Amino acid sequence: MNIDDYRKYLRAFVKPDYDALHEFFSEDVKLQVKDRILQSKAGLRAFYDTFHQYVREEAKLIQFVEGPVANGRQTCAVDLVFRFTGLRDFTDEVRADLEKRSGYGWRQALAKGETFYMENLIFYDLVDGKVDRVRAAVTQPPGGAKQIWDATPEA
Repeated sequence: MNIDDYRKYLRAFVKPDYDALHEFFSEDVKLQVKDRILQSKAGLRAFYDTFHQYVREEAKLIQFVEGPVANGRQTCAVDLVFRFTGLRDFTDEVRADLEKRSGYGWRQALAKGETFYMENLIFYDLVDGKVDRVRAAVTQPPGGAKQIWDATPEA
C-alpha cells in the first residue's frame, strides 16, 4: 500500500462506500482497538452499516508511513484525526444492541448534533496487498484532537 492507495481507502471509508472499502481487506480482516476486536469483512460491515446510520465519521490524514514489502507482507502506519457527528441519537441502548449483534462495542453514546474528536495511531498489516489486521491506538493530545482537526487541511 502506498499513499495513493491509502487515500483511496480513506475516501471509501469516509464516504462510506463499503464495496470499494472491502476490496482492500482480506476475508478474515481483524480490527483491534484496545482489547476489542472486530473480525471479518462481514463483521466490519455488520458494525459499520448500523454505526454510520447514527454517526457521521470523518477523518483527516496527518501522516502516512509506507512500510517495505517483504515475502508478501507489509505494515503501514498512519496518524489520523477523526470527527464523529451524531446524525441520530446514538444512545447507550443502541450501543449495547450493536455490541450484542456485532461483538464490537463503541466507546460512548453520542447525541444528534453532538461532535467528538479523536486522534488515532493506526498500523495496517497487509498480506499479499490486502489489509489483514488493523491495530488502532487512541491518543488524547494536549489541547484535544479538535485543535489538530482544525489545523489539518483537507487531503
